[in-house]
Amino acid sequence: YNSELDKYGNEYLVNDRIYSSRIRLLYLLGKISKEECYELYKKYYSYYMVEGNLAGDSLMPLQEQRMFHLMLYCVPEIFELAEYEKDYEFCDKMKDDYLAYIKAIPKSEFGNAVGRVICSSLSKVMMYIDDVVESVDVMMAVLVERDINLSIHSQMVSEIARLIVEMIYRQDCKILIGNLGIMDEQDAMDCWPEVMEFVENSAMIHDIGKIDVSNITKKQTRKLSDLEYDNVKRHPEFGAFIVKDSECIRPYLPIILGHHKNWDDSKGYPKNYHYLDNANPILVNIIQMADNLDAATDRISRAYKMTKTSDDVLREFEEGKGTRYNPKLVKMMLSDEKFKEELAELTTDGRNDICFNIFSSYLMQEK
Repeated sequence: YNSELDKYGNEYLVNDRIYSSRIRLLYLLGKISKEECYELYKKYYSYYMVEGNLAGDSLMPLQEQRMFHLMLYCVPEIFELAEYEKDYEFCDKMKDDYLAYIKAIPKSEFGNAVGRVICSSLSKVMMYIDDVVESVDVMMAVLVERDINLSIHSQMVSEIARLIVEMIYRQDCKILIGNLGIMDEQDAMDCWPEVMEFVENSAMIHDIGKIDVSNITKKQTRKLSDLEYDNVKRHPEFGAFIVKDSECIRPYLPIILGHHKNWDDSKGYPKNYHYLDNANPILVNIIQMADNLDAATDRISRAYKMTKTSDDVLREFEEGKGTRYNPKLVKMMLSDEKFKEELAELTTDGRNDICFNIFSSYLMQEK
């Protein structure tokens, strides 16, 4: 640090890793207080972001090392040291800068090492985002939309889940009692918008942990090896790790964790997740079944498996009712002609439309 300070004559021009490591070490060695450590970090951040001492735009591209380190490493540390409410104006501005930067990172695929850095950083900042809509928007931009196949899958699961909820309200919304604080049938009817919003948000973020799955594994056109499959099976727990400290996303944790678990808990993953341990079990069932319906009928992005029709999948649901799948939902699906017609349309021509729109948005961004 002293060598670089002599060289540049300005402490803020010292290598960013050396500068931040020195501050951290001084604090850990007890030579400065937590408050002093926070003020040093704050001045460092302000020099570049508030006073505009980074050349060019305030949001530099990913390859700008100093900005990348400032945002992805320093900002989470500043948040950990800050007393948010006492310094609300600065912290709120810093949060906005951070979110704008991280959402602006190009959608082109990056390696898993960079992905983990971004996830680790975001997990430390999520607790300071107190709005569900903003939280979902950030996760979509940072964790879902940069993987085009995941983006399509999430949208498809959301649309299928919407059809399932509409089916439930046509037949018997009493099965929602006990979920999302719903007390009785009238309460369920009144909560229609809230139920739909919760299910659609759940579908969009249920697979955020797949950012940790190797890109090589995602692109395989053959059956996965045991090692590759073990990597895939970790994604629910990694997704939960990203949002574990977010108060407003906490109700979505059971969906992120449990969408690959059997209804009767007999099989699936993760092993330590159990449906009855959470407050909204049937909402997890909805996403689990929507997830299966999309995966099995996907003839575009899942070249490693034979595509099935929606009727094929519903027959499998009937065979697995009471074990793998919620029997009440299976019964509703098999008896609802409107649902079956809409599902068949969505998983064929509807999927084509969704793929076209998402591919078009990616191409427009590349231009």
